[in-house]
Amino acid sequence: MCVQRSILLDCEDRINVLLAIVFENYKSLDEHSITGLSELFGPISDCAAPALAPAVQIFSVLHDILSNEAQSILRSYLQAAAAKRCRRHMIETDEFMSSNNDNLLTDDMTISAAYLKMKTLCINISLEIQADIKIHDQNILPSSIDLPNIAASLYSTELCKRLKGFLSASPPSRPLQHVAELLIATANFERDLDSWQVRPVHGGVLSRELFHDYIMVWIEDTRLHLLDYCKAEKLSYPAASTTSPFVEQIYEQIRESINEYGVVINRWPQYLMSLESAIADVEREVMKALEKQYMETLMPLRDGIPKILEKHVQRLTRRQSVAPYVVPNQLGTFMNTVKRMLDVLHCRVEDILKSWASYLTIANGTTLFGEQMNSITVMLRKKYKKYLQAIVEKIV
Repeated sequence: MCVQRSILLDCEDRINVLLAIVFENYKSLDEHSITGLSELFGPISDCAAPALAPAVQIFSVLHDILSNEAQSILRSYLQAAAAKRCRRHMIETDEFMSSNNDNLLTDDMTISAAYLKMKTLCINISLEIQADIKIHDQNILPSSIDLPNIAASLYSTELCKRLKGFLSASPPSRPLQHVAELLIATANFERDLDSWQVRPVHGGVLSRELFHDYIMVWIEDTRLHLLDYCKAEKLSYPAASTTSPFVEQIYEQIRESINEYGVVINRWPQYLMSLESAIADVEREVMKALEKQYMETLMPLRDGIPKILEKHVQRLTRRQSVAPYVVPNQLGTFMNTVKRMLDVLHCRVEDILKSWASYLTIANGTTLFGEQMNSITVMLRKKYKKYLQAIVEKIV
């Protein structure tokens, strides 16, 4: 009896080892392979292998499937399977991690290729979870085993770690196309889990948290870059022109910069407030730079003399002056530019931001979207009116 019992226990141990192999490789089972496992890491199958059902039946015979211990054992097998699959997917991106990234990502093509591989990783992990959902829906596993959530908890946490490490090793400087594609893939992964009713897990993928710091840096860098362009010492006095070329160029840069943020604002409208504030700062600086550019032309129009003394000086000046005040061409260019900023250029910028405002459903404290843009409109209108009145008074 002792010998028979020993043989039976040995058989049970061997069966448990085989069951562990089956469950830990449930997506790699191959009926045509000598080992029973596929040697190639091929396409993701969303259909349970024929060997899975009898394996579950045998496991249920050897274990009380209703017990917490048996369920814990089976979950650990399935998590190990997910870990293996996840590791195979991540091999393609190992070279881009910080510990292996010694001066590797130096040119644009290499960086773009790296971001593309990370995007592919997000898509493949999503497909793995989708396949688990379909396998689960075949009702082969015990009802107490929630395969999608068991696998997704590991996939999501491991993917989050990989994304954090990659972004840290190769931080995105701007929302360029390859960056936008990875951002979209990450956001889609999070959205898919939610639509599939997969429970969120601590340490799992939260796309906005992954990109938040980088987005804030992008907006600040955009602001500083455009402000730097507005520095007076960099501006040349324009040749004969109806409007200032500098203003036309800076507003073109503003529009190009704003359009890069479409992929961000469409998903997370709350960043519209920060972007609006940054652009408003730039527009104020554009006006200051324009006034500096035409400082000599505007000097006669400045209100630097008290009203009574000014009128007295004007009377004396008119007595001594033979020729009336003539509006210089540069002043015409300045006024045309301010008018164009007010009627056309600023409106174009505001229209782009307003087109995204429909996505914004919350207020940032007590500040609502549009206040910054409205303040720019008011400023430009006041400036134009002020200088126009000064010209009229000068002529009259």
